[in-house]
Amino acid sequence: MPVTMVTGTNLIDRTGNGHTGTIVWGTNPSEIEVTIGGLEPFSSFVAPGVEDEEVPQVLPTPEAISPDETVGATGQGLPLQARFQAAADSLEWSLPVTYSVMFIIVALVMGVAGLAIGSTWGFTIGFGSTAAFFGAVRDSGGYLIMPIWITIVLVMIALFIGFVWWTT
Repeated sequence: MPVTMVTGTNLIDRTGNGHTGTIVWGTNPSEIEVTIGGLEPFSSFVAPGVEDEEVPQVLPTPEAISPDETVGATGQGLPLQARFQAAADSLEWSLPVTYSVMFIIVALVMGVAGLAIGSTWGFTIGFGSTAAFFGAVRDSGGYLIMPIWITIVLVMIALFIGFVWWTT
């Protein structure tokens, strides 16, 4: 059994018996289709006297969720929506991602402004509170624009940087 990824076409026999294998990489024939779905058991128990039932799913089919977007968010009803939509179209991003990047840039500017006043906690307060504020912004459908995990990570980064500056 190989312990590293096979990247070429030869699979070397590590036992020294000279049984090197050849892998032919290619594509599936047109009759074969590969789909991804939920896990189903190979067989299931059917009690005697009961007709065969459909095989139950062990795990449901996974949903396609992008980690950089909040599912259902459209960005509709936010300030300057037309301008942000134009920017999103030119960058080939979605409107919520464009707003999220803008929120992060504004939070960084607020953090730098906090540093400019000479306070060690200025960055933490400016960056962290602004990131937390923008993390609560919702579109007209009631969906968060910036995914909550991004908000939590940004606030944790702000607290970490503030703590490091405070202790040095």
